[in-house]
Amino acid sequence: MIVPLTTSTGRVIHVCTDNEPVFQAGEIMAMSKAGMLPAEAEMIALVKETFPGSYLEKIETPDGVYTTGRGDSQMAFLGFNVDEAPDTQDFGVIPAGDYTAMITGSELVSNKAGTGSFLKLELTLADGKFAGRKLFENLNLDNPSAQAVEIARGTLKKIAIACGKGSGLVNESEELHDIPMIVNVGIEKRKDTGEDSNRIKGYRSLTAAPAARPAAAPAKPSAPTAAQTPPPKPAAGAPAWAR
Repeated sequence: MIVPLTTSTGRVIHVCTDNEPVFQAGEIMAMSKAGMLPAEAEMIALVKETFPGSYLEKIETPDGVYTTGRGDSQMAFLGFNVDEAPDTQDFGVIPAGDYTAMITGSELVSNKAGTGSFLKLELTLADGKFAGRKLFENLNLDNPSAQAVEIARGTLKKIAIACGKGSGLVNESEELHDIPMIVNVGIEKRKDTGEDSNRIKGYRSLTAAPAARPAAAPAKPSAPTAAQTPPPKPAAGAPAWAR
């Protein structure tokens, strides 16, 4: 069914109310050619909301009739206001260093080979310029490689201690969620692309002291200067006052 609607400027907008809930690419072009005013564009949006599944068929103006081609590629009508949209975060590599973070998600996932599973942890940075950024840790807790399992269990122990679970059982991964801790983040090359990527290198609790730097080696004694050189002994036979 075609519904003709007349705008305040005299344009007649023909809307089909029994088709897909999208505008066509040609519809956008037609509105541009017709000099569509913002108020009229809002009217079309209201029509589409009132008649779900409608699309713009044609626009009649004093200069002519603009039709839309049904063969055009479809384009979703967004009604998007750029000024009201939030800024997106930059998802590039963050600088190496210590950050406050917490585990905000965990999932046991089967590996690609189907020979085991790993615990996938999602960590969210909690403060500073990069608050909200996500980091991930995969722990091979069930794997044919005994070494991989040993490394995973060791890392999980460090995470548990950083979360205040220094002893006893951790039955569910959710017990480690939403507990702030310090993560040490490094930068390494990805094996598949060669691009820089972040990797968590260590975990510690908020109250733990940072790792101590190695003590500086003691300075070697310097060679005696001219001022420190003892005076020469007086020659034999010199007067007593000179001895």
